[in-house]
Amino acid sequence: MTTCTSHPVDPEKLYYAIVAVKGKPIMTNADLKITEPKKNVVEISFKFKGSKKWAEMTRNNVEKMIAITIDDQVYALPTVMFEIRNVKAMISGLDNEETAISLSRALNEKR
Repeated sequence: MTTCTSHPVDPEKLYYAIVAVKGKPIMTNADLKITEPKKNVVEISFKFKGSKKWAEMTRNNVEKMIAITIDDQVYALPTVMFEIRNVKAMISGLDNEETAISLSRALNEKR
């Protein structure tokens, strides 16, 4: 899948990222319990198996970007800072509160 994001990659907001997502998803909405938007952040609570997948995925991708996609739309491209081993995580750096609400709703609806 190749898609253009709605996230500019330059300060002048003239250029946007084109993202190629390879392979099948590591995780699906079935791995989530619930998500909650808080300002420009989305808090995620995982089911037990989902937390194990998230830990492995974050461990294998430290200092790399991951794509948060729903129905072939890239909602976020966060950089993994460190392995996350607990049942909660946070997607930060979203453009604004509307984006956080939209992402949270989409994740909750698809479960």
